[in-house]
Amino acid sequence: MKPSNITRREFVEAAMLGAGCLTLAESTAAVVAAAPADLTSILPRVWTANKDMTLAFAQAMPEEHDGFKPAPEVRSFAEQMLHIAQANHFLMSRVKGEKPTLSQDDFKADGKSKADVIKLLEQGFELGTSAVSAMTEEQAKEDVPFGQGKMPKWRVTLFVCDHTTHHRGQTVIYLRMKGITPPQYQSGFFA
Repeated sequence: MKPSNITRREFVEAAMLGAGCLTLAESTAAVVAAAPADLTSILPRVWTANKDMTLAFAQAMPEEHDGFKPAPEVRSFAEQMLHIAQANHFLMSRVKGEKPTLSQDDFKADGKSKADVIKLLEQGFELGTSAVSAMTEEQAKEDVPFGQGKMPKWRVTLFVCDHTTHHRGQTVIYLRMKGITPPQYQSGFFA
């Protein structure tokens, strides 16, 4: 199939599946298909579904295993969750039009309890929630700095969701290796 013959939905689903992000493929496809007409009603639902699943994963791992690594060269479970929190904080600060209030050092796992990690996750998600819930359609289309260029706020938000899903997905093996069944995907997006 030539790229010009596939629909936008098929493209997004294929890209999401290729990136290992099945859990948000439908949600992201819906947002891209709706953009730019209905962003302000869709982005908060996608964000909330992503937040709820990630917090469920963070809470599923007992604290005594937060330092667990399936291999020496990868992040620990806590480090994965802190990486998500850090990206949410820094990128959603841009979407909200604010300077980050935390530094990169705030996201180091050393000496952090499970409660500390979850608090940082919650803070990053709350920052994102306040950004997308207050966003107008026009603001959703505004560009913000991203990488070496700029990207519309709605696309940055989807990138952050994709990034979160990617790292949360990696933690499935962490939980399984400790004999824990990962939380089942549930989404309020389609409710």
